[in-house]
Amino acid sequence: MKIRQFGLIISCLFIVVAIVVSFNIFLKRLDYDSSRHVAQYGLVSDDVIALQEMSGNDLQTMLAILKDQVGVSTIVIPESTIETYVKLSKITVLEGYQIINTLRVGQLYRTVLSRLRRKTSIEPRATYIVVDEVAIYRRIIGHLKLYLPRDSVIEHSGQIIQVNLSKERLMSLPLGFNSSLINSFVSYGFNIVPEFKSYDIFSKEKLVLMFSELEKNSQVNAIKFNKKFKFSEPRHLDEYIQLIQRANFKLIFPEFSKYYYDQADSLNYIASKLGSAVVVSHGVDDDEFVLSFKQMFERFTRALNERSPQLIVFPINESQNISNV
Repeated sequence: MKIRQFGLIISCLFIVVAIVVSFNIFLKRLDYDSSRHVAQYGLVSDDVIALQEMSGNDLQTMLAILKDQVGVSTIVIPESTIETYVKLSKITVLEGYQIINTLRVGQLYRTVLSRLRRKTSIEPRATYIVVDEVAIYRRIIGHLKLYLPRDSVIEHSGQIIQVNLSKERLMSLPLGFNSSLINSFVSYGFNIVPEFKSYDIFSKEKLVLMFSELEKNSQVNAIKFNKKFKFSEPRHLDEYIQLIQRANFKLIFPEFSKYYYDQADSLNYIASKLGSAVVVSHGVDDDEFVLSFKQMFERFTRALNERSPQLIVFPINESQNISNV
């Protein structure tokens, strides 16, 4: 009798242990299923400014709403260009023929004209950049000299830069990342993802400079390349990989990059060499802004449920009314 009771007790213990283990496995599985559908949510900095303008809020209020009420944790910041600094009212860009034509009118550009005409003649086909702040002047002249021929960048007194390049090409030249813009988001605790823009000429010196600047910011843990980024020749790809690994950054890797990137093979190669240091993201291309709010919502939900991207970048379509946004 005692042996039978002992055997019953042992059997019960095994059953209890089996139930506990099974329940723990179930809980872990449940937790995995719930967590795998969770992603960080991000916005592009230009879209944050668009939201601010559409809502009527100041930037600080808009950032607080996005972080505390919407749950946005990541801001993608495209690399600044000459055009960026013009829009920030930090510089003025004048075409040579404009200055010459205005000279005949005699009303505008008097300071520029007086400084330029002291030592040189004005080139009609050149473009002139007038800068007030010393720090911005040094950034612009430093980046221009990194990937333009030395003879095409000429410094004049009064912090005026002559570039023997058309204004159309000059405006899109990338100049690294504006620290004041980054800091406005960092102060609210957002993760920052710098998006590298491209230029026709590969410059390792420029990349080294940009990575060294970004490494100093603790909120920068990942980088992204613009969809039109030119990775140059295959022999340079290992240099990108070394810089990313040295800075201990992750690479934002958009889903369906094969259809999204001009040089998808190069990006895929870099991602394949980085192993776990890759963050899969999902977003909407500019051409897909025709999608309705319902279609976009269903698309993001399906992406989370079926493929579990780690970063969702929301688009802002300014044609939508504010309630939909």
